[in-house]
Amino acid sequence: MQAAAALVLGAFQEQHAGAHPNMWEMVLAFVKAYPSAWHAVDMRKAVLPRLLAFLRSHTTACTNTVCLACRAIPMLSYSV
Repeated sequence: MQAAAALVLGAFQEQHAGAHPNMWEMVLAFVKAYPSAWHAVDMRKAVLPRLLAFLRSHTTACTNTVCLACRAIPMLSYSV
């Protein structure tokens, strides 16, 4: 589980904007199916820096804040 969680939750380093919608769907499906994945990785080192950099960047396919929030909030709700 640890290796799979690190790969999927680390997907936020994807630079190609066309892949971002599929990336979000993959991450959401994974954390929904495996909620314990959040505990299999070091969130502070492996996930949060990439997620925050991704959200800050303007290279995403979803450039408006509402669209990003609509995708990020469900993902974070599975982490609780």
